[in-house]
Amino acid sequence: MKPTLIQPPSELELSESNTQSVALIAEFGAIQITTREQYARAANLLRDAATLTQKISKACEPTIKAANAAHKAATAMRNDLCAPIDEAVAVLKANMAIFQRAEREREERERQEREKALREHEERQRAQRIEAERLMREAELALERAETVEGGVDALVAEIAADEAVAAANAAQVAIEETAVAPFIAVEERAREKGVASVLVYKWYITDKTKIPQQFWALNEKAIDAFVRVAKRATDIPGIQIYTEEQIRVAARKD
Repeated sequence: MKPTLIQPPSELELSESNTQSVALIAEFGAIQITTREQYARAANLLRDAATLTQKISKACEPTIKAANAAHKAATAMRNDLCAPIDEAVAVLKANMAIFQRAEREREERERQEREKALREHEERQRAQRIEAERLMREAELALERAETVEGGVDALVAEIAADEAVAAANAAQVAIEETAVAPFIAVEERAREKGVASVLVYKWYITDKTKIPQQFWALNEKAIDAFVRVAKRATDIPGIQIYTEEQIRVAARKD
């Protein structure tokens, strides 16, 4: 594609327009409108301004057209070159998003499994402590009984029972100590690469229009403007006040 030559307006045209603009703006700032003559002068100034802006626009129009054409051509070229890349990127992103979704689900499953294992470990520890306390109380009672029985077979039986109760209490305490460390369950983090991020973007779709709160409905201002311009005062829209506003419209002088 050949480059488009953009020719700016001539310096002479711009200089003349700028001089006229400065003088016109100065008159705008100085005039007061309290009489018909001043109003007529203001009207002439408005027409001078409209004529000057029309002249400036006409001088700049070829440059603007050329710039627009160049922009349009460059945009089309960019779109032609980028479109196949964008399509391939979209497919690749979709596949990566599917993988990341699966990764999030796996990560969540592993997190839940770890939390479940920790809960179960705490419950086992609690149950073991309760059982150890029970066995310790039984051992203390067995020792007390052994001390009260004097001689003979009964004393021997009480001593053996006390020894067994103490051994059971000690074994329960050892079991608590052996299982004190919680099981380690690793949770592998999702895949991450430098310069590429996977984020959850919240989106929505309508399920029932009638249930949408009023705050989420947009006012169609263009439709209201068109309706009011046509109907004028002969209409009434609930919740809307129709009023008039004075506007001055100017036509540029014809060459």
